[in-house]
Formats: sequence, C-alpha cells, structure tokens
Amino acid sequence: MEEFETLDSLVDSLVANDGNAIRRSIDSLNGVSDRLAQSYAAMAGRVSALESQREILEDTSLRIDKLLMGERDLDYASAVTELTKESVALQALQASFSKIAQLSLFNFMR
Repeated sequence: MEEFETLDSLVDSLVANDGNAIRRSIDSLNGVSDRLAQSYAAMAGRVSALESQREILEDTSLRIDKLLMGERDLDYASAVTELTKESVALQALQASFSKIAQLSLFNFMR
C-alpha cells in the first residue's frame, strides 16, 4: 500500500510543483524499487531451487521406473547364476585376503 501512497504523493508534488516534495517522493520510490528488486531476487532463488528439486524428482522417478521394469522382466535363472558367480568371487577374494593379511615382512624375507 505504501507504494501507491508514494506515487500519489509524487503526483501531488508534481501538480504543486514542489521540488523538495518531488525529491522526497522519488527517494521513497527508489526505496520501494530496491525492496521490490530484493523480493524478486528472493523469489527467483526459490523458483530456481524448486526447479532443481523438480529435476531431481524426475530423475529419481525415472530411475525407480527403470528398476521396476528390470524387476518385472527379471530372468530368475540368469539372476541366480549371476548371484552364484558373485558369491564365489567374493569367497575367493576373502580367502586370498586372509592369506595375504597373515604375511608379514619377516615371513616374506624367509
């Protein structure tokens, strides 16, 4: 509401040809303009954050849809085979790590 009062005051000052009142009204309008610019910048920041969040949600939704499609189209025989291969590889890695972990510099020098 203050903005319109400032504009009315400027109009009245212009009609009255009062230089000092015109300057005061213009200074007030500059303050109003600054506040509007700050509000616009804050709003633009929020809109940017919302847009970024929307893109993240769309990407997440796409990933979930892709995972669900993979689950629906799952070939259980190949999945069990792949799981078995991974399990054997993990067991071999664990066994080799335990052997290497037992070695020390003195064992290596013998």
